[in-house]
Amino acid sequence: MTTYNIPKHLTGLSEEELKISQNKFGYNHSDSIKKNTWYNMLLAILKEPMLLLLIAVAVIYVIVGNYSEAAFMLGAIIAV
Repeated sequence: MTTYNIPKHLTGLSEEELKISQNKFGYNHSDSIKKNTWYNMLLAILKEPMLLLLIAVAVIYVIVGNYSEAAFMLGAIIAV
């Protein structure tokens, strides 16, 4: 087996240091991995403040009776 002359600070943790680190901090894995499902992405998009503002403006257009502007606004929101 070939031995390399690698400095100590570049060799990583020893087995003992690894056990101490795992006991102190836990294992190196993520417990909650979010899946990028279509409904999670849709929900994230619908929570965007600018989108909520544009939808509110479209609702105001409907309330004041300007249906063509509301339709145009909603069409632009859906298109983008």
